[in-house]
Amino acid sequence: MKITYNIVRAQVFINQKIWRQKEAQKERWVKDIRGEFGMNSIIGVAIGLIIAAFVLIPSLKTFATTVMTSMTTWWTGTINGTLFPTK
Repeated sequence: MKITYNIVRAQVFINQKIWRQKEAQKERWVKDIRGEFGMNSIIGVAIGLIIAAFVLIPSLKTFATTVMTSMTTWWTGTINGTLFPTK
């Protein structure tokens, strides 16, 4: 009876050890924070660039057109007309 009990305890101990090793492997995979952080950073930057391409670039085109129109008006009205008048 005592031998059977010790064999069962040994099997339980071996099963627990195998289970702990498997759990440790899972934890190492989950705890690889640097790899997860790097991938999330790359994905975040890519999403940011895509949003900038669709939102900011058309707005910058409108802004640049407005600035150039204002500069042309200012140059012809103020600088060319007042400072360097030609007859």
